[in-house]
Amino acid sequence: MRPLFLALFLLPAVALAAPPRIEISAPMLAFSRSGAWVPVHVDVAATEGFDGRVLIDFGGSIPQERTFTVPDNGRRRIRVPALVPESGYEVAVTVLSRGKLLASEVLPLPGRLDAAALRVAVVGESPLGWTVLRSTHAGPVEGHVGPTEYDERTVQVETLLPDQLPDTWFGWTSTDVAVWRRPDPAALTPAQQGALRAWVARGGSLLLGLGDEHAEWSASPLAGLVPAGDRGLVGSDSALMALGRAESSMLRSPVAAPEGALLVVRLDARAGVEVLLSDDEGRPLVLQNRVGAGRVVVLAFDPGAAELGALGGASLWRSLYGLWGPALAVEDPDLFDGIPPTEFDARPGLVGPSRAVLALRCDSSDLTGLSGLLASLGHDADQALSRCAEQQRQLISQRWTALQQSQIEFDAAAPLSLTFIIAFGLLYLIAIGPLDWLIIRRLDKPLWTWLTFPVLALAFAAAAALVVAQHKAGESESHCLAVVDLVPEAGVQVGGTACGFWSSDRRDRLAQAPPGTGWVKPADDGGGFIGDDVVTGSDLRLRGEPGRVGFSFESAQWAANLVETAWAQDDAGFVRWYATAEGSAVRNATGVDLREVHLWDGAQWFAVGSLRDGAARDVGRATEPVISLPATAGLIPGGPAQDLLAAALPGRPLLVGVAQSVGAPTVDGVRPASHETLLRVHLPPAPEAL
Repeated sequence: MRPLFLALFLLPAVALAAPPRIEISAPMLAFSRSGAWVPVHVDVAATEGFDGRVLIDFGGSIPQERTFTVPDNGRRRIRVPALVPESGYEVAVTVLSRGKLLASEVLPLPGRLDAAALRVAVVGESPLGWTVLRSTHAGPVEGHVGPTEYDERTVQVETLLPDQLPDTWFGWTSTDVAVWRRPDPAALTPAQQGALRAWVARGGSLLLGLGDEHAEWSASPLAGLVPAGDRGLVGSDSALMALGRAESSMLRSPVAAPEGALLVVRLDARAGVEVLLSDDEGRPLVLQNRVGAGRVVVLAFDPGAAELGALGGASLWRSLYGLWGPALAVEDPDLFDGIPPTEFDARPGLVGPSRAVLALRCDSSDLTGLSGLLASLGHDADQALSRCAEQQRQLISQRWTALQQSQIEFDAAAPLSLTFIIAFGLLYLIAIGPLDWLIIRRLDKPLWTWLTFPVLALAFAAAAALVVAQHKAGESESHCLAVVDLVPEAGVQVGGTACGFWSSDRRDRLAQAPPGTGWVKPADDGGGFIGDDVVTGSDLRLRGEPGRVGFSFESAQWAANLVETAWAQDDAGFVRWYATAEGSAVRNATGVDLREVHLWDGAQWFAVGSLRDGAARDVGRATEPVISLPATAGLIPGGPAQDLLAAALPGRPLLVGVAQSVGAPTVDGVRPASHETLLRVHLPPAPEAL
């Protein structure tokens, strides 16, 4: 009886001292792609609260760390964005508390085995058919940055529950297309909804299949991604026939349309929303809206509806995205133009190509200025990118990389002039040679040369050190260049910044991302950090916090280095574009002053001039834009910041100007010396009426 009583007495204490339960998972790790981020989930349940940290190590890359706190009797999911390195096929996840190991697991990186695969994330219910597309032609798909147009690629599909979705936009960067059947945004947290909006604005492709739960989407904050009025469900007798005709045309083979009615959501597309397919009564069936650099495709019907029959599944997705199946082998790409289209099909799907096409002139010689390059975004998006334009695009990307690296050019980092070095060397030779000989001869003390020679050498060494120290003296400072998009439809501001900073001393520093959600890390050109390795030491590691990732490091003295950042934050700013008796005018409500402002109306450029925040100005004459800031790279696919592609698609107006100090990362003890920003504000399809 007594042992039983003691056991019952001690049971609460034993339960209180029970170790925490920890589960490690990464449902999107199958999408891992070098240079992208994937979220790692650590679920913790503890009876006794504790402070801990999560360490992520891919082996040979920068380690990543995030600290966390769990309260008494608490449960937490710690989401850690993990940066996938260039090499490695597994990731080690370790959970520690006060130096004690709580849990560890090694997770594979299956996505690394096929970096060119098209990643499709299916949210919740799976509309069937994606998994059938094992091999497909490498036509352009929004957000995909993989193979060339001559390659084949597989389609990789993962089904995710709503609570498994990232809560930061960069957690989506390994995903090419997100498919959400019967979407219910209430199942997502506000952070997850914001991450989805920002990912689309930065170039993501979201496909929605509305069904009988359409009201949940239409009443949610995400509905602004596709401005369309919802007038409820209706049975359409011609929807299946319209889909059959469209798929037969796209697939170039008859697709039998079943008889009967299909339930569709009656959507009223507003200005700027493209209606790609309608039934015979004019009701939209497939809509598309460009949001920033990305797009949202809406199916006004349930893609998993049984009534679709043969029209659903793989044939629907092939028709929408141009996934025509394996292409014939092409040994010589130069023969592409002579191959019949039935054998090598490069047509876009129903939703069109993924990005605006740069149709640059082959004789263009000035690829560094913004003039002409911005205008090139107005070319027809259905035009195939020629080899000449592709070569010029690569050149522009190289120029952008050089422009980024120019941020590490500091006066203090520049070497002393060759003239000064030669003069100093000659003076030194004269001092230790003829001058020393004359002094010794005049004093008639030949043995004194054992004293005068080292004294002169030491004096010149001290003088050289003093000159170098004086030349490199000053504060640690930074130069930054940013490309920023303000996307009112998504209610976000997204951007990326390249910052060079000069370190005048050796010390531990912490680099933090701009406000909002985003990351900052040392810029890497594939062969190491860009610069003089100011970022050094074994303590270099990425440090996560909710929504942001920075890094800690030990800076070297008298060295320059480049860091890069990408970020997004909620922003209610906009530019009002309205009609006037003389033409049109714009009012700046972005919150920042702009200079060298130009407006693209979908067909040509107009000069505006300087535009202070809150001020209005008439739109001037049509002209080629001349902007002194040569920050063209954010407009060009394939650059280091390739997720910062411009959304200036044909027919979508844009206002471009230069601002100061938007989206700058912070580095401890480093003074911002300059920060130029190319700001692109996305406008409505047409000016407001008088």
